[in-house]
Amino acid sequence: MKYEVEDPSGLIDNLLGKSFGPLMAFAGYPIAFFGLFGFFSDKLSNIIFGFILFLGGSFVATVRDGIQIDLINNRFREYTLLFLHFKVAKWRSLYEFPYVVVLRLNESQKAYSMTAQSVKFSELKYEVFLMDENHVQRILVCQFDLEDKAFEYAQQLAAHANLQYAEYNPATSRRRRRR
Repeated sequence: MKYEVEDPSGLIDNLLGKSFGPLMAFAGYPIAFFGLFGFFSDKLSNIIFGFILFLGGSFVATVRDGIQIDLINNRFREYTLLFLHFKVAKWRSLYEFPYVVVLRLNESQKAYSMTAQSVKFSELKYEVFLMDENHVQRILVCQFDLEDKAFEYAQQLAAHANLQYAEYNPATSRRRRRR
């Protein structure tokens, strides 16, 4: 993945991953492949069904999520990339999310063997977010494996986009404070 803040066009474009997850994306390829068989049929109904399968499988296999940040016009958009080419989203103002924050994410998975023994895999990731004034809403900008790179990227983004680098500190309600 390319995470560069200093771009002459002033546009940061980060692909964040597959919209349907890796398993569904992988399942889209055989569905699209089986849809191709419908094209070689004599019946019109099989051709139409094959075309629908091909389009559906191609869509599931290739749809991705991403974010674009326009540093010149102070705006961003969270987009969905359809068929690896078409970006669908609306631009929003960067002023709605004036803070840049780095959060630590501990991804873990547990696998069981046939003998009922479990193995736990965990991986630390560091995510850079745009946050609103109250630190309630957040927009994922990118993800890193190393803490140093995440903090460096967040500080560069804050400097180039005229945002504040902040620590995550959401407001707590009265009810929650009483606990």
